[in-house]
Amino acid sequence: MEKITGADRQRQSQPLRALNTSSHSLPGTLDGFGLVQVLVLGREFLTQGEPVRLFTQQLYDQMQIEDESKFQDQSDEWERRLKIYEEQLKELEKGGAYFLKEMTDLCILLHDAQILAIHQCNQETLKLLVYKCIPPRDVVEITYYGAHWIIVEHPNEKGEVPKVPHKEYLYDEFGQEGSHKHGNHIWTHNILFSDRTELEVKFREIHFRLDTPVWPAPRKG
Repeated sequence: MEKITGADRQRQSQPLRALNTSSHSLPGTLDGFGLVQVLVLGREFLTQGEPVRLFTQQLYDQMQIEDESKFQDQSDEWERRLKIYEEQLKELEKGGAYFLKEMTDLCILLHDAQILAIHQCNQETLKLLVYKCIPPRDVVEITYYGAHWIIVEHPNEKGEVPKVPHKEYLYDEFGQEGSHKHGNHIWTHNILFSDRTELEVKFREIHFRLDTPVWPAPRKG
């Protein structure tokens, strides 16, 4: 079984074309200390979460342009960011990010995977249930423990967040919040979705489980 690195996941799923983006913000509220339960438009918040630093909605939109010369520039920029992210992942692994090896060993490639559910089990446990698009078409359960999270919308140039029949997993980025000693890490995970929303999670532990779907029936190819 061929192992897939975090950078490989981004490289194999380089975007194709789209709209420019604009951002707005709405006030939000916090429900308790550990749970962010708010929908925010744009990025005008600092304490609830950190934005994706490399694989952004803005860059994704710029990759959708039809001008071939500009597309090549953006493609080069994507590759440049991939190299930065490769180094970032190496540093995270050195710093104790055990889950990166687990994802590689399990060959978890989630680009274009269908989001079946995003739900909370309690105030500090968040779960994603994802149906993979790439064979083997497992159902992947991602569980974050000690989690704080926020969902962000990125309106298009018309100020809209288009409705889509299925929410799909586009690109993600792992990081670390600050420098933590004695193994007391706070990790970050940012996921861009196909409906122009983004999940930003801060967590202490993350676990993955792969199941074989009965329904929807796995497709071949």
